[in-house]
Amino acid sequence: MSEQNLAGKAALITVGAHGLGRGYALRLAGLGADIAIIDRNLKAADVYEFEKELMTADSVMAECQALGVQNMGLEVDLTERAATEKSMAEISAELGSIDIAVSNAGGGTVVFADERDASTGANDTQDLVTTGLPSDTSEEMLTRVLDINVKTCMNTCMAVAPYMKKQGGGCKLPLLV
Repeated sequence: MSEQNLAGKAALITVGAHGLGRGYALRLAGLGADIAIIDRNLKAADVYEFEKELMTADSVMAECQALGVQNMGLEVDLTERAATEKSMAEISAELGSIDIAVSNAGGGTVVFADERDASTGANDTQDLVTTGLPSDTSEEMLTRVLDINVKTCMNTCMAVAPYMKKQGGGCKLPLLV
């Protein structure tokens, strides 16, 4: 990629250690943006064989570094507002600004394999998909879905907004991928 449209900009990608977040990070890095990845597990791609095979380095941060941009990774639970705010301060201090925020965290009624591995110590590489009707959803699962899909996004947006406001606003871009 020869276009460096985003040189001098810093992009934050939540859940950027694998999957779509990895794609966003690599695309933005290819356009010249410095990259900050927040994920609850920076080695999440290692759990999924198909993801591991796609990697061109030990981590997404290393893949971004190979593209010639500054990068960093933080392991943060974005459902915790104070931890989210602290991570924005760390990113701003390290990269100098936060110009782009991709709030990629989300999921449904799945307990992800890398979560199960960390919590049980087992080497289980399968996601645990819970099934049932919406009317049968437990309070625990409803809370999980809301936390993963709403709370992480809101915490990220609320925490990044002061940094973007201070520098005159975020970068408004069309979808790049």
